[in-house]
Amino acid sequence: MRRIADYTDIGSVGNHPYAFRGQSDVNWQLQPSLLRYFNTNTTAEAALEIERLALKEFKENAHIHLSPNTFATTTDTISWWTMMQHYGSPTRLLDWTTSIYVAAYFATNGEYHTDGAIWIVHIHTLDNIMCQNGSSNNIPKIEGEIRQLYFANDPPTTMTFCGRNNKSDRMISQQGIFSISRSVLGDHGELLDQAFNNTSDKLHYAKVIVPAALKHELARRLRTMNITANALFPGIDGLGRSIAELVRLASN
Repeated sequence: MRRIADYTDIGSVGNHPYAFRGQSDVNWQLQPSLLRYFNTNTTAEAALEIERLALKEFKENAHIHLSPNTFATTTDTISWWTMMQHYGSPTRLLDWTTSIYVAAYFATNGEYHTDGAIWIVHIHTLDNIMCQNGSSNNIPKIEGEIRQLYFANDPPTTMTFCGRNNKSDRMISQQGIFSISRSVLGDHGELLDQAFNNTSDKLHYAKVIVPAALKHELARRLRTMNITANALFPGIDGLGRSIAELVRLASN
């Protein structure tokens, strides 16, 4: 039986061994938001066209809302996807964090009568498995290479984790990173299941259940560590959400 403490080795400075994702409903899958809009009949070609349309729309209007510095440093497609994901647009990316405590917050916040879950992936082990299968997981920086690798109709079934050099305050607070697949139709849960199919070592890939009965107590303890909406969502909206959390915890 593995414990949460088994996954809290923070590694060397600047090198995060684990990616964590908290979900308040244990039954939710690891599907990127864009994939949830498609049905089983959606082809890769159709999905890529919809993805291009969404990217074009965001890029044409983002300058109205983004700071000049953020807009100037968002130069390649993957950087644009991270910004789209950050602001709620459907993308092929999936949000993760390098902090198990942040993941625990999202696992306990919402769906209070349903078990939650914390997904755990050892990043370097995943990369090694993908390389052994013949798929390089290096994130290209040149736009031409990005388009060649990520806009193919029949790309390899590979996924990896990526970050953003020019982070927003929310990305910093949440210690956020993203999983990404070369396939626009890639289900990240299925890709992880396939990658770790031949290993029983739960230190590399695991799903920890957060019982509904423990959500209140875990949220209360996280609050003493300043893991609250006010800390994770900088701004007045985060303060409002944090007060709602306080009222909920105090009234139960």
